[in-house]
Amino acid sequence: MVSHKEHRERTKRLLGDEYKWVHSWMDAPYAYLGRKHRVLRHDLITALALTIQTRDPKVLLAALKHLKDDKVI
Repeated sequence: MVSHKEHRERTKRLLGDEYKWVHSWMDAPYAYLGRKHRVLRHDLITALALTIQTRDPKVLLAALKHLKDDKVI
């Protein structure tokens, strides 16, 4: 698992943009679940749904990178 800042830096190196909003959205449940926040918004179906909703294929790559860095996939 990596920090929010490191998520953004790694995504920027990979995609040329931090996709800060993707990481913020995925980690938002941390506010009330703490370290257990990964039970929400940290799965492939959610990543795909977010991509379809935004119609931006790079969102999928940013979300998948987030999941990989958090050792979810």
